[in-house]
Amino acid sequence: MIAYPPEAAAILDAAIYNALHSDPTRITWWCCIGVALEGIVLGAILTQTYKYYEHFHLHDSRLTLWLVGVGMAACAGQFGLNLWQTYNFIDKASTAVYQVLEKDVYADMVILLFIGLFNFAAAVYFSRRALKLLGRVWALGIPLAVMSVASLAMCIACVCTGFSIPKDTNHLEQWLDNVNKYVIAWTAVSLATDIAVCGAMTYALLKSRDEIKAAATSLLRKLLMLTFETMMPPGVVVFVLLIFGSISNATMGNFSRVLVWTIGPLYFHAIIHSLVSRHDVQFILQHQGGHRSGSDNNRSSMSDPAPPPHSLGYGRHDTPMILRPVVIDERARKELGFMDDHEFGPSMV
Repeated sequence: MIAYPPEAAAILDAAIYNALHSDPTRITWWCCIGVALEGIVLGAILTQTYKYYEHFHLHDSRLTLWLVGVGMAACAGQFGLNLWQTYNFIDKASTAVYQVLEKDVYADMVILLFIGLFNFAAAVYFSRRALKLLGRVWALGIPLAVMSVASLAMCIACVCTGFSIPKDTNHLEQWLDNVNKYVIAWTAVSLATDIAVCGAMTYALLKSRDEIKAAATSLLRKLLMLTFETMMPPGVVVFVLLIFGSISNATMGNFSRVLVWTIGPLYFHAIIHSLVSRHDVQFILQHQGGHRSGSDNNRSSMSDPAPPPHSLGYGRHDTPMILRPVVIDERARKELGFMDDHEFGPSMV
């Protein structure tokens, strides 16, 4: 990067901040806030990833385990990239921002690409779960697939436009307006995809509520809560970015930087949280199944002779008692990941 004299550097920096609608103090603070919030989300992702490998490393397929590791590495890599960007602005924002602007833009475009990939992965994952529960309804699957691909395509178009940053500051504001238009279009399609996927998942659960309640009475409420608590955070952030970009340009020199830096990790957190929640679902099924088995034993104790002690597992060798397997409806097993499916691994009950 060419080092200009102080007078020329001051003029160049002023033109850049004018185009960004920002100043050295605000852009530095937005970077610090963004990386702090992203660090909180990354901490939650680390916790969920540890739980995932702890509970499912022997059950899920190698591909799923590998993809979770790749997603975790991508989130950690993005966090490191954002730390580097924050350091650059702390060091150069008030003296020579022109020296870091181009590198910062390229880093932001890489982050946008991560967001598009995470959004696509979340849409495919939750759409597949809904279609499995509904029995492969292609009338629903095709629109969801089209919307997911369209969202990824809009993201790639936005990234390609962002990489064409002009060398002349006279055209910087026009370039930012073009990027903002793509961001608005992309976030609109992404938000519509999130709403459609969440609606499809809710519809699938409500349509199959009888089969799910046959497995456990409290299971439907748990799954509905899980659907909304996993998909709502990234959807809300995308909605705020859409509104903010429509009112004030998302130049990454303002509040939009905080939103963009957190969207990708939130999408991955939705996926990993949904995967880990199968352990809680399994506990509900086994707990209620244990109560049902106990009730059945009480009913039969009046007519059946008492079994010998060693048949209960407390004989000469003091082996633990073996509980009866939980009977789960086949459709509910598909949805909950207890079928012999390579995505979720073999049966765990």
